[in-house]
Amino acid sequence: MGNSLGLAIGATNLAGTGEGQRLGLTVPAHWRSPMVDALRTALRSKPGLSRSPPLSDATAALTALRTNPGLPSAGVIVLCDFGGSGASITLVDAAAEDAPIGETVRVPDFSGDRIDQAILSKVVAGIFEASDADPWGTAMVGSLARLRDECRRAKKRLSDETSTAIVGDLPGLETTVRMNRPDLDDLVGGRLLNSWRSLSIRCTAAVFRWRAFRPWPQSAAAPASR
Repeated sequence: MGNSLGLAIGATNLAGTGEGQRLGLTVPAHWRSPMVDALRTALRSKPGLSRSPPLSDATAALTALRTNPGLPSAGVIVLCDFGGSGASITLVDAAAEDAPIGETVRVPDFSGDRIDQAILSKVVAGIFEASDADPWGTAMVGSLARLRDECRRAKKRLSDETSTAIVGDLPGLETTVRMNRPDLDDLVGGRLLNSWRSLSIRCTAAVFRWRAFRPWPQSAAAPASR
């Protein structure tokens, strides 16, 4: 947690503070109260930041989306955030000024990092099946780190291209592995489905609790007995 707080404060300091300027600081929606409180305490000693309370990035995103393109004024809004280290879903009540419904649900199994690792595993398996190289050799460690970066770049390229080449430059071995979009879909699909099941179960439970305690509108109130 200390590293996360240090990064958050450091990133905000880069923005600078001018006279009369007020900065906004967002934090991940899945952060729990103790972490946000610790950040709030740390900010008190930072010039220009003591009057900038941490704001959930989900709240910031919803505010921007209300401006453009716009959001419904009633019902439950589901905000999905698929990031590098995990997936988060935040539920809010549109009729109550986007008041949160329960806590943000977070699952780490579907993330950019996990997808990068899945691509790397597939590429490495193909390379070593076609060669006698030792995947556990000491000389492989740095090469695999570079290959992981190449797999990450290939993932991004497949957002726009239907096929791409991944160059594996390993000790004593240089080869090229081709990957197409269906290959990526196969790697992502199962992880997305499993994560979505976990998220949907927990979100459904939160909505049921919200409905159970939500006041009935006046128009739906039962008629008074005579």
